[in-house]
Amino acid sequence: ASKPATSAAPKPAATTAAAPKPAATSTPAAQSKPAAAASKPATSSQPAASSPSAQPKSAANQGPPAKAGSIQEVYESIQSDSNPLTYVIINYNGSSLAVGATGSGELSEAIGKFVDDGCQFGYVRVVTGDKESKRAKFVLITWLGDKAKVMQKAKMPAQKSELKQIIKNVSVEFQAGSRDELDPKKLLEYVVKAGGANYSGNSAAKK
Repeated sequence: ASKPATSAAPKPAATTAAAPKPAATSTPAAQSKPAAAASKPATSSQPAASSPSAQPKSAANQGPPAKAGSIQEVYESIQSDSNPLTYVIINYNGSSLAVGATGSGELSEAIGKFVDDGCQFGYVRVVTGDKESKRAKFVLITWLGDKAKVMQKAKMPAQKSELKQIIKNVSVEFQAGSRDELDPKKLLEYVVKAGGANYSGNSAAKK
C-alpha cells in the first residue's frame, strides 16, 4: 500500500518547477530590444551637429570680400544711380591703399570716418539741386591727420596720383589737415560754387 503513494508525489513537483521558465525568458528579451533601438537615434544625431560647424567657415571666407571689396568695385557702386552707396574712405598704411569704410550717408557722415593719426582719401557722391534739376557731383578729399606720420603725409601726393588711375570721375577736389577744415556746411558751399549754378537742397543721398 505504501508504493503507489511515494511514486505519485514527485511527478507534480517536477511539472510546477518548469512553469516559471517561459515567463522569465520572455520579459527580459522584450525589454532589452527597445533599449537598443532607442540608442540608435542618438548616434545618428552626430552628423547633424557637425554640419552647422562647417557652414560658418565657408561664410566667413566669403564675407570679407563682399563687405570690403576693391577700390574699383566700390568706385563703380558709387557711380551707379541704382546703388545706394554714396561714399568710400580709403586708408593709406604707408605702403598701400585699401578700402577702410563705406556708407550711404551724407558728406558729414563720410568725413566723420577720418582719423587724426592717419592719412586717408574720401570719395563722396553729393547730389545738389531741387525737384526740377539735380546734379550728382563726386568729391575727392585728401585727409592728412594732424597726428599722422610725416613720411605718410609726404607720400600722399604720389598715392593720390595712383588712386586717380581708378577714380577718374572727380567733380571737386580739396585737401584738409585739421578738423576745422572739415566743416560740412562749408564743404557743401564749396561743392556748389565749384559746379557753377547755385542750387538748394544739397544732399549726399541718391534720390
